[in-house]
Amino acid sequence: MFVLLIVFFLSILMWLLVEHLFNSKQVLLPKSRNEYLKLAQSIVNWCEQNVILGRQRKSKVKIKISFQKKGDLLGWYDYNTKTIMVYVLKHKDFQSIVNTTIHEYVHHLQLRTIRDDVRYNSISIRKGYRDNDFEVEAREISSKLMYKCIKELKKIK
Repeated sequence: MFVLLIVFFLSILMWLLVEHLFNSKQVLLPKSRNEYLKLAQSIVNWCEQNVILGRQRKSKVKIKISFQKKGDLLGWYDYNTKTIMVYVLKHKDFQSIVNTTIHEYVHHLQLRTIRDDVRYNSISIRKGYRDNDFEVEAREISSKLMYKCIKELKKIK
């Protein structure tokens, strides 16, 4: 009986492995700065079409990438320069880069005026970064849309 149970579980594992290898298109991390920039731009282009939060922005977001490993940030958005920065070497996989880029794009939509930026900073002081309303919303939206974006990016590749 024990042997049958092991054979059963092994056959299920083999089936899952075969399904994964033959039916999924693996997306590898980029290797060069240009490839990372193209990936980030593709994600932002997808966001412009699919992430809705109030009115769409007229100003285009700028994208920067960094290969720096210091600190604990995965990325940031700067309201003043309308720039998203992604620290690519801090991400272990493709999904994480997509999630961070969408998250920072949401901040681009959230922080439209100096008043929004001041409000973001005052909430961070009062509640802390993790519980900041802007951060909570950005995490929820990026988590919800990450796999939809990845699915579209896989079609492009």
